[in-house]
Amino acid sequence: MFNVKHSLECMLYALSLGPGDPELITLKALRIIKSVDKIYVPGRYAYNIVKRYRKPTLLEVPMGKGKDFMMKVADKIISEAKSHDIAFATIGDIHFFSTFKLLFEKAIESGIKVETIPGVASFSSIFSRLKIFVSKPFKVVTQDNFNDEIIIVLKVTRPRNLAEKLKDFGYKKFLLVEKAFMENERITENLPDKSDYFSILVGMK
Repeated sequence: MFNVKHSLECMLYALSLGPGDPELITLKALRIIKSVDKIYVPGRYAYNIVKRYRKPTLLEVPMGKGKDFMMKVADKIISEAKSHDIAFATIGDIHFFSTFKLLFEKAIESGIKVETIPGVASFSSIFSRLKIFVSKPFKVVTQDNFNDEIIIVLKVTRPRNLAEKLKDFGYKKFLLVEKAFMENERITENLPDKSDYFSILVGMK
């Protein structure tokens, strides 16, 4: 049962729960877990983290059928998000190799407001286990895709010049993120000649 909503500004939240350690979820994710009207989790790992704070609704996703299953449950979740605050929480960071993308796209098409909450990604957290410090470029892929369709360049101080060079490698669209999650954060497609040290350039083919 839902509580009666007093606001018309309802939201669908996509929560990242981190690599599996319950203590590696963010404070923001925890706040949302406690405050939303209902929270869905795909699988037992996510369920066991969220249940520490409240009882979630478990979605048993068939192995290898994530995309098909997500399309089946999308209409129900979107319908609920029209009048209530709903969360969908998954292991890892929800922005990387996640079937939530299908739900996100369908929710946006339906006029639902969606907020995604980043978390500790599995491929970055493993370096803590390995005691390895990364100071050189590395590639993250799945066994089904070895193409570099997206490139992420850290510490970009001359974004326009760099984008011109990346065009020779097939990258066509660029976004600059300056001071992400900091004061004076800026996201732009209009690349300046110079940018802050805390800048990231994302190139897409």
